[in-house]
Amino acid sequence: MQTFEAGNWPQPLLDAVKKEGYQFPTPIQAQSWPIALQGYDLISVAKTGSGKTVGYVFPGIMHVKKMEGGPRPVGPTVCVLSPTRELATQIQDETQKFGRAIGMFSVCLYGGAPKGNQLREVRPRAFPKSGGAVSAAPR
Repeated sequence: MQTFEAGNWPQPLLDAVKKEGYQFPTPIQAQSWPIALQGYDLISVAKTGSGKTVGYVFPGIMHVKKMEGGPRPVGPTVCVLSPTRELATQIQDETQKFGRAIGMFSVCLYGGAPKGNQLREVRPRAFPKSGGAVSAAPR
């Protein structure tokens, strides 16, 4: 998948990509999207700044998008686990940036912070009809 347009992404997502100034998918994205979009599990290894996060966030966004109009999920549809709070926050930033384009709700959860607000954000009524994403870390 050498162009964003080849991915059959929704137009609002393509608009968000252009707004962020991306012109072409990175190599890790171009290689991982066709596999992930077919529903296969995938492990991608690449250096920092290579586009890995968008490499798995976009297929997650498409999974949430496909659920629109179906039964309302009980909670989040996509869950991304990371080892640190900092990484979970970075993942959340990318998820919000592009998920918002299609109306996808996302939250970031991590240990060492008060649980009340985090629990409220994850309650089923917080997620719209199509579900959403959670980025989480143990601390």
